[in-house]
Amino acid sequence: VEGGYVVDILIPPNNASSTRDFPLGTVIEVDGPFHFETYRNEPLGPTVSKRRHLELLGYRVVSVPYWTWDIHGLSAGSKEKYLKGLLAT
Repeated sequence: VEGGYVVDILIPPNNASSTRDFPLGTVIEVDGPFHFETYRNEPLGPTVSKRRHLELLGYRVVSVPYWTWDIHGLSAGSKEKYLKGLLAT
């Protein structure tokens, strides 16, 4: 993507009015344990910086922290529902 970043998933923009705020599309980042402070689940500086920079470039950034993904079990249907909920907000 622009800025030289590698992202997990890029959803290109469509013609919906919401793309006015995010002209380059939506980035989904699946963040594992090394993106967070131990025992606090607060994102570390490099993760915060990457998110902020991508937003300034014109991307909507949606983070999927590893612990929220794990609580939804192995069901593909529940994971799909969870992702759709994140993207709808």
